[in-house]
Amino acid sequence: MSDDRKNPVLEAELTRAMAPYKGVLPDDVFAEFRDALEDALTTHPVGSLLLKRVRPPPQVDGSDEVFVNPDGTVKEFGSDRDRKKKDAG
Repeated sequence: MSDDRKNPVLEAELTRAMAPYKGVLPDDVFAEFRDALEDALTTHPVGSLLLKRVRPPPQVDGSDEVFVNPDGTVKEFGSDRDRKKKDAG
């Protein structure tokens, strides 16, 4: 169980993938299967890439530079020029 369980995209994919097995597998086996799938989606290079591909693009209110972290989350909006204007006054 990782902190990624708070990730709505990961949760949605786990729920979708595990739906056919709910009520079919014993609860303990279901939980182990879900944990193994979560581990594969968050740690394996291919699983991580697949999860990143189903993540919706960031919503942007304007057209400017968007800095994206390696995990796909938005780091900050705006250009250096805009930040310099704000700092100048």
